[in-house]
Amino acid sequence: MANLAAIDFYFVVVNYHSTPLIRLLISSIEALELPEASQIDYQILAVNNSPEDTAIHQLATMVKQLSVIEAQANLGFGHGCNLALQQIYQINPKALVWLINPDTLLCPNALAYVNAALAEEPDIAILGTGITDTQGEAWFSRGTFNPWLGYIGHRDSDRRAGHRDESMKLSMPSRWVSGCSLIVNLANFADCPLFDTRFFLYYEDNDLCERVFRAGLKVRVTRESLVIHDVSAIVRQDWSNKYKNTTFGRLLFLQTHGKITGFLVNIALIIGLIVVFGPFKPSVSQGRVQGLWMFLSKGLLSRG
Repeated sequence: MANLAAIDFYFVVVNYHSTPLIRLLISSIEALELPEASQIDYQILAVNNSPEDTAIHQLATMVKQLSVIEAQANLGFGHGCNLALQQIYQINPKALVWLINPDTLLCPNALAYVNAALAEEPDIAILGTGITDTQGEAWFSRGTFNPWLGYIGHRDSDRRAGHRDESMKLSMPSRWVSGCSLIVNLANFADCPLFDTRFFLYYEDNDLCERVFRAGLKVRVTRESLVIHDVSAIVRQDWSNKYKNTTFGRLLFLQTHGKITGFLVNIALIIGLIVVFGPFKPSVSQGRVQGLWMFLSKGLLSRG
């Protein structure tokens, strides 16, 4: 077990050969503007999914708030987060846990804004944040899900997203929020919330939020963008693997939470993309084929 302190706020980041990115993330955390008269103390937990990346331990010797949890293997995002969530829950079952990607930077006002949003609505179970890419364009603003069509959206067409007047709350309802930047309010859960480890990478955040939503708990997202995301900085070197995991994860999510119509629409869409774009994007198409086969070979096509 990592050397954890019983404090109220934790940042959790899953490391997979991304120590240089985590170093930059920590710099943005250290530069955060804390709320006035704040007594907020925080700890940073890095779940090391790449045991051969010893640089993360060297970084921990230089950053006193950083502790490392060794996963012993690449467990995937959700399983890695579960290790941290379980350890935190044992020490402080009322803590706030901010799951944050290595390839992100926090805006200076991020912690103060989150603190205010949760003070405004203490019953929020999961709070996501607005996210922009490195060009300043909205990457995640609010999650939507249509189970009948199998549509999963992450950009809000509502112009109020990111803009508010004094009559609006700091956050707004969201069917799901991105695991790239997701705050878990443990105090509002009867048990430690965990990701479904059948998901290796992608759509585990959708699944967790959908289960929380269906349990009647509150899922919301900040109106302001608080995080800058270097989109796919970690996975862009292996597009085949990315699309294998996105294809598998999407089908598993829809098989679990969608209607049969949306599930079949997505099966057809995936096959169509493989056929049409196979000659032009072979690595992407190879990944989709692998993800589809992985899903079918696990016997998941049956919706019983």
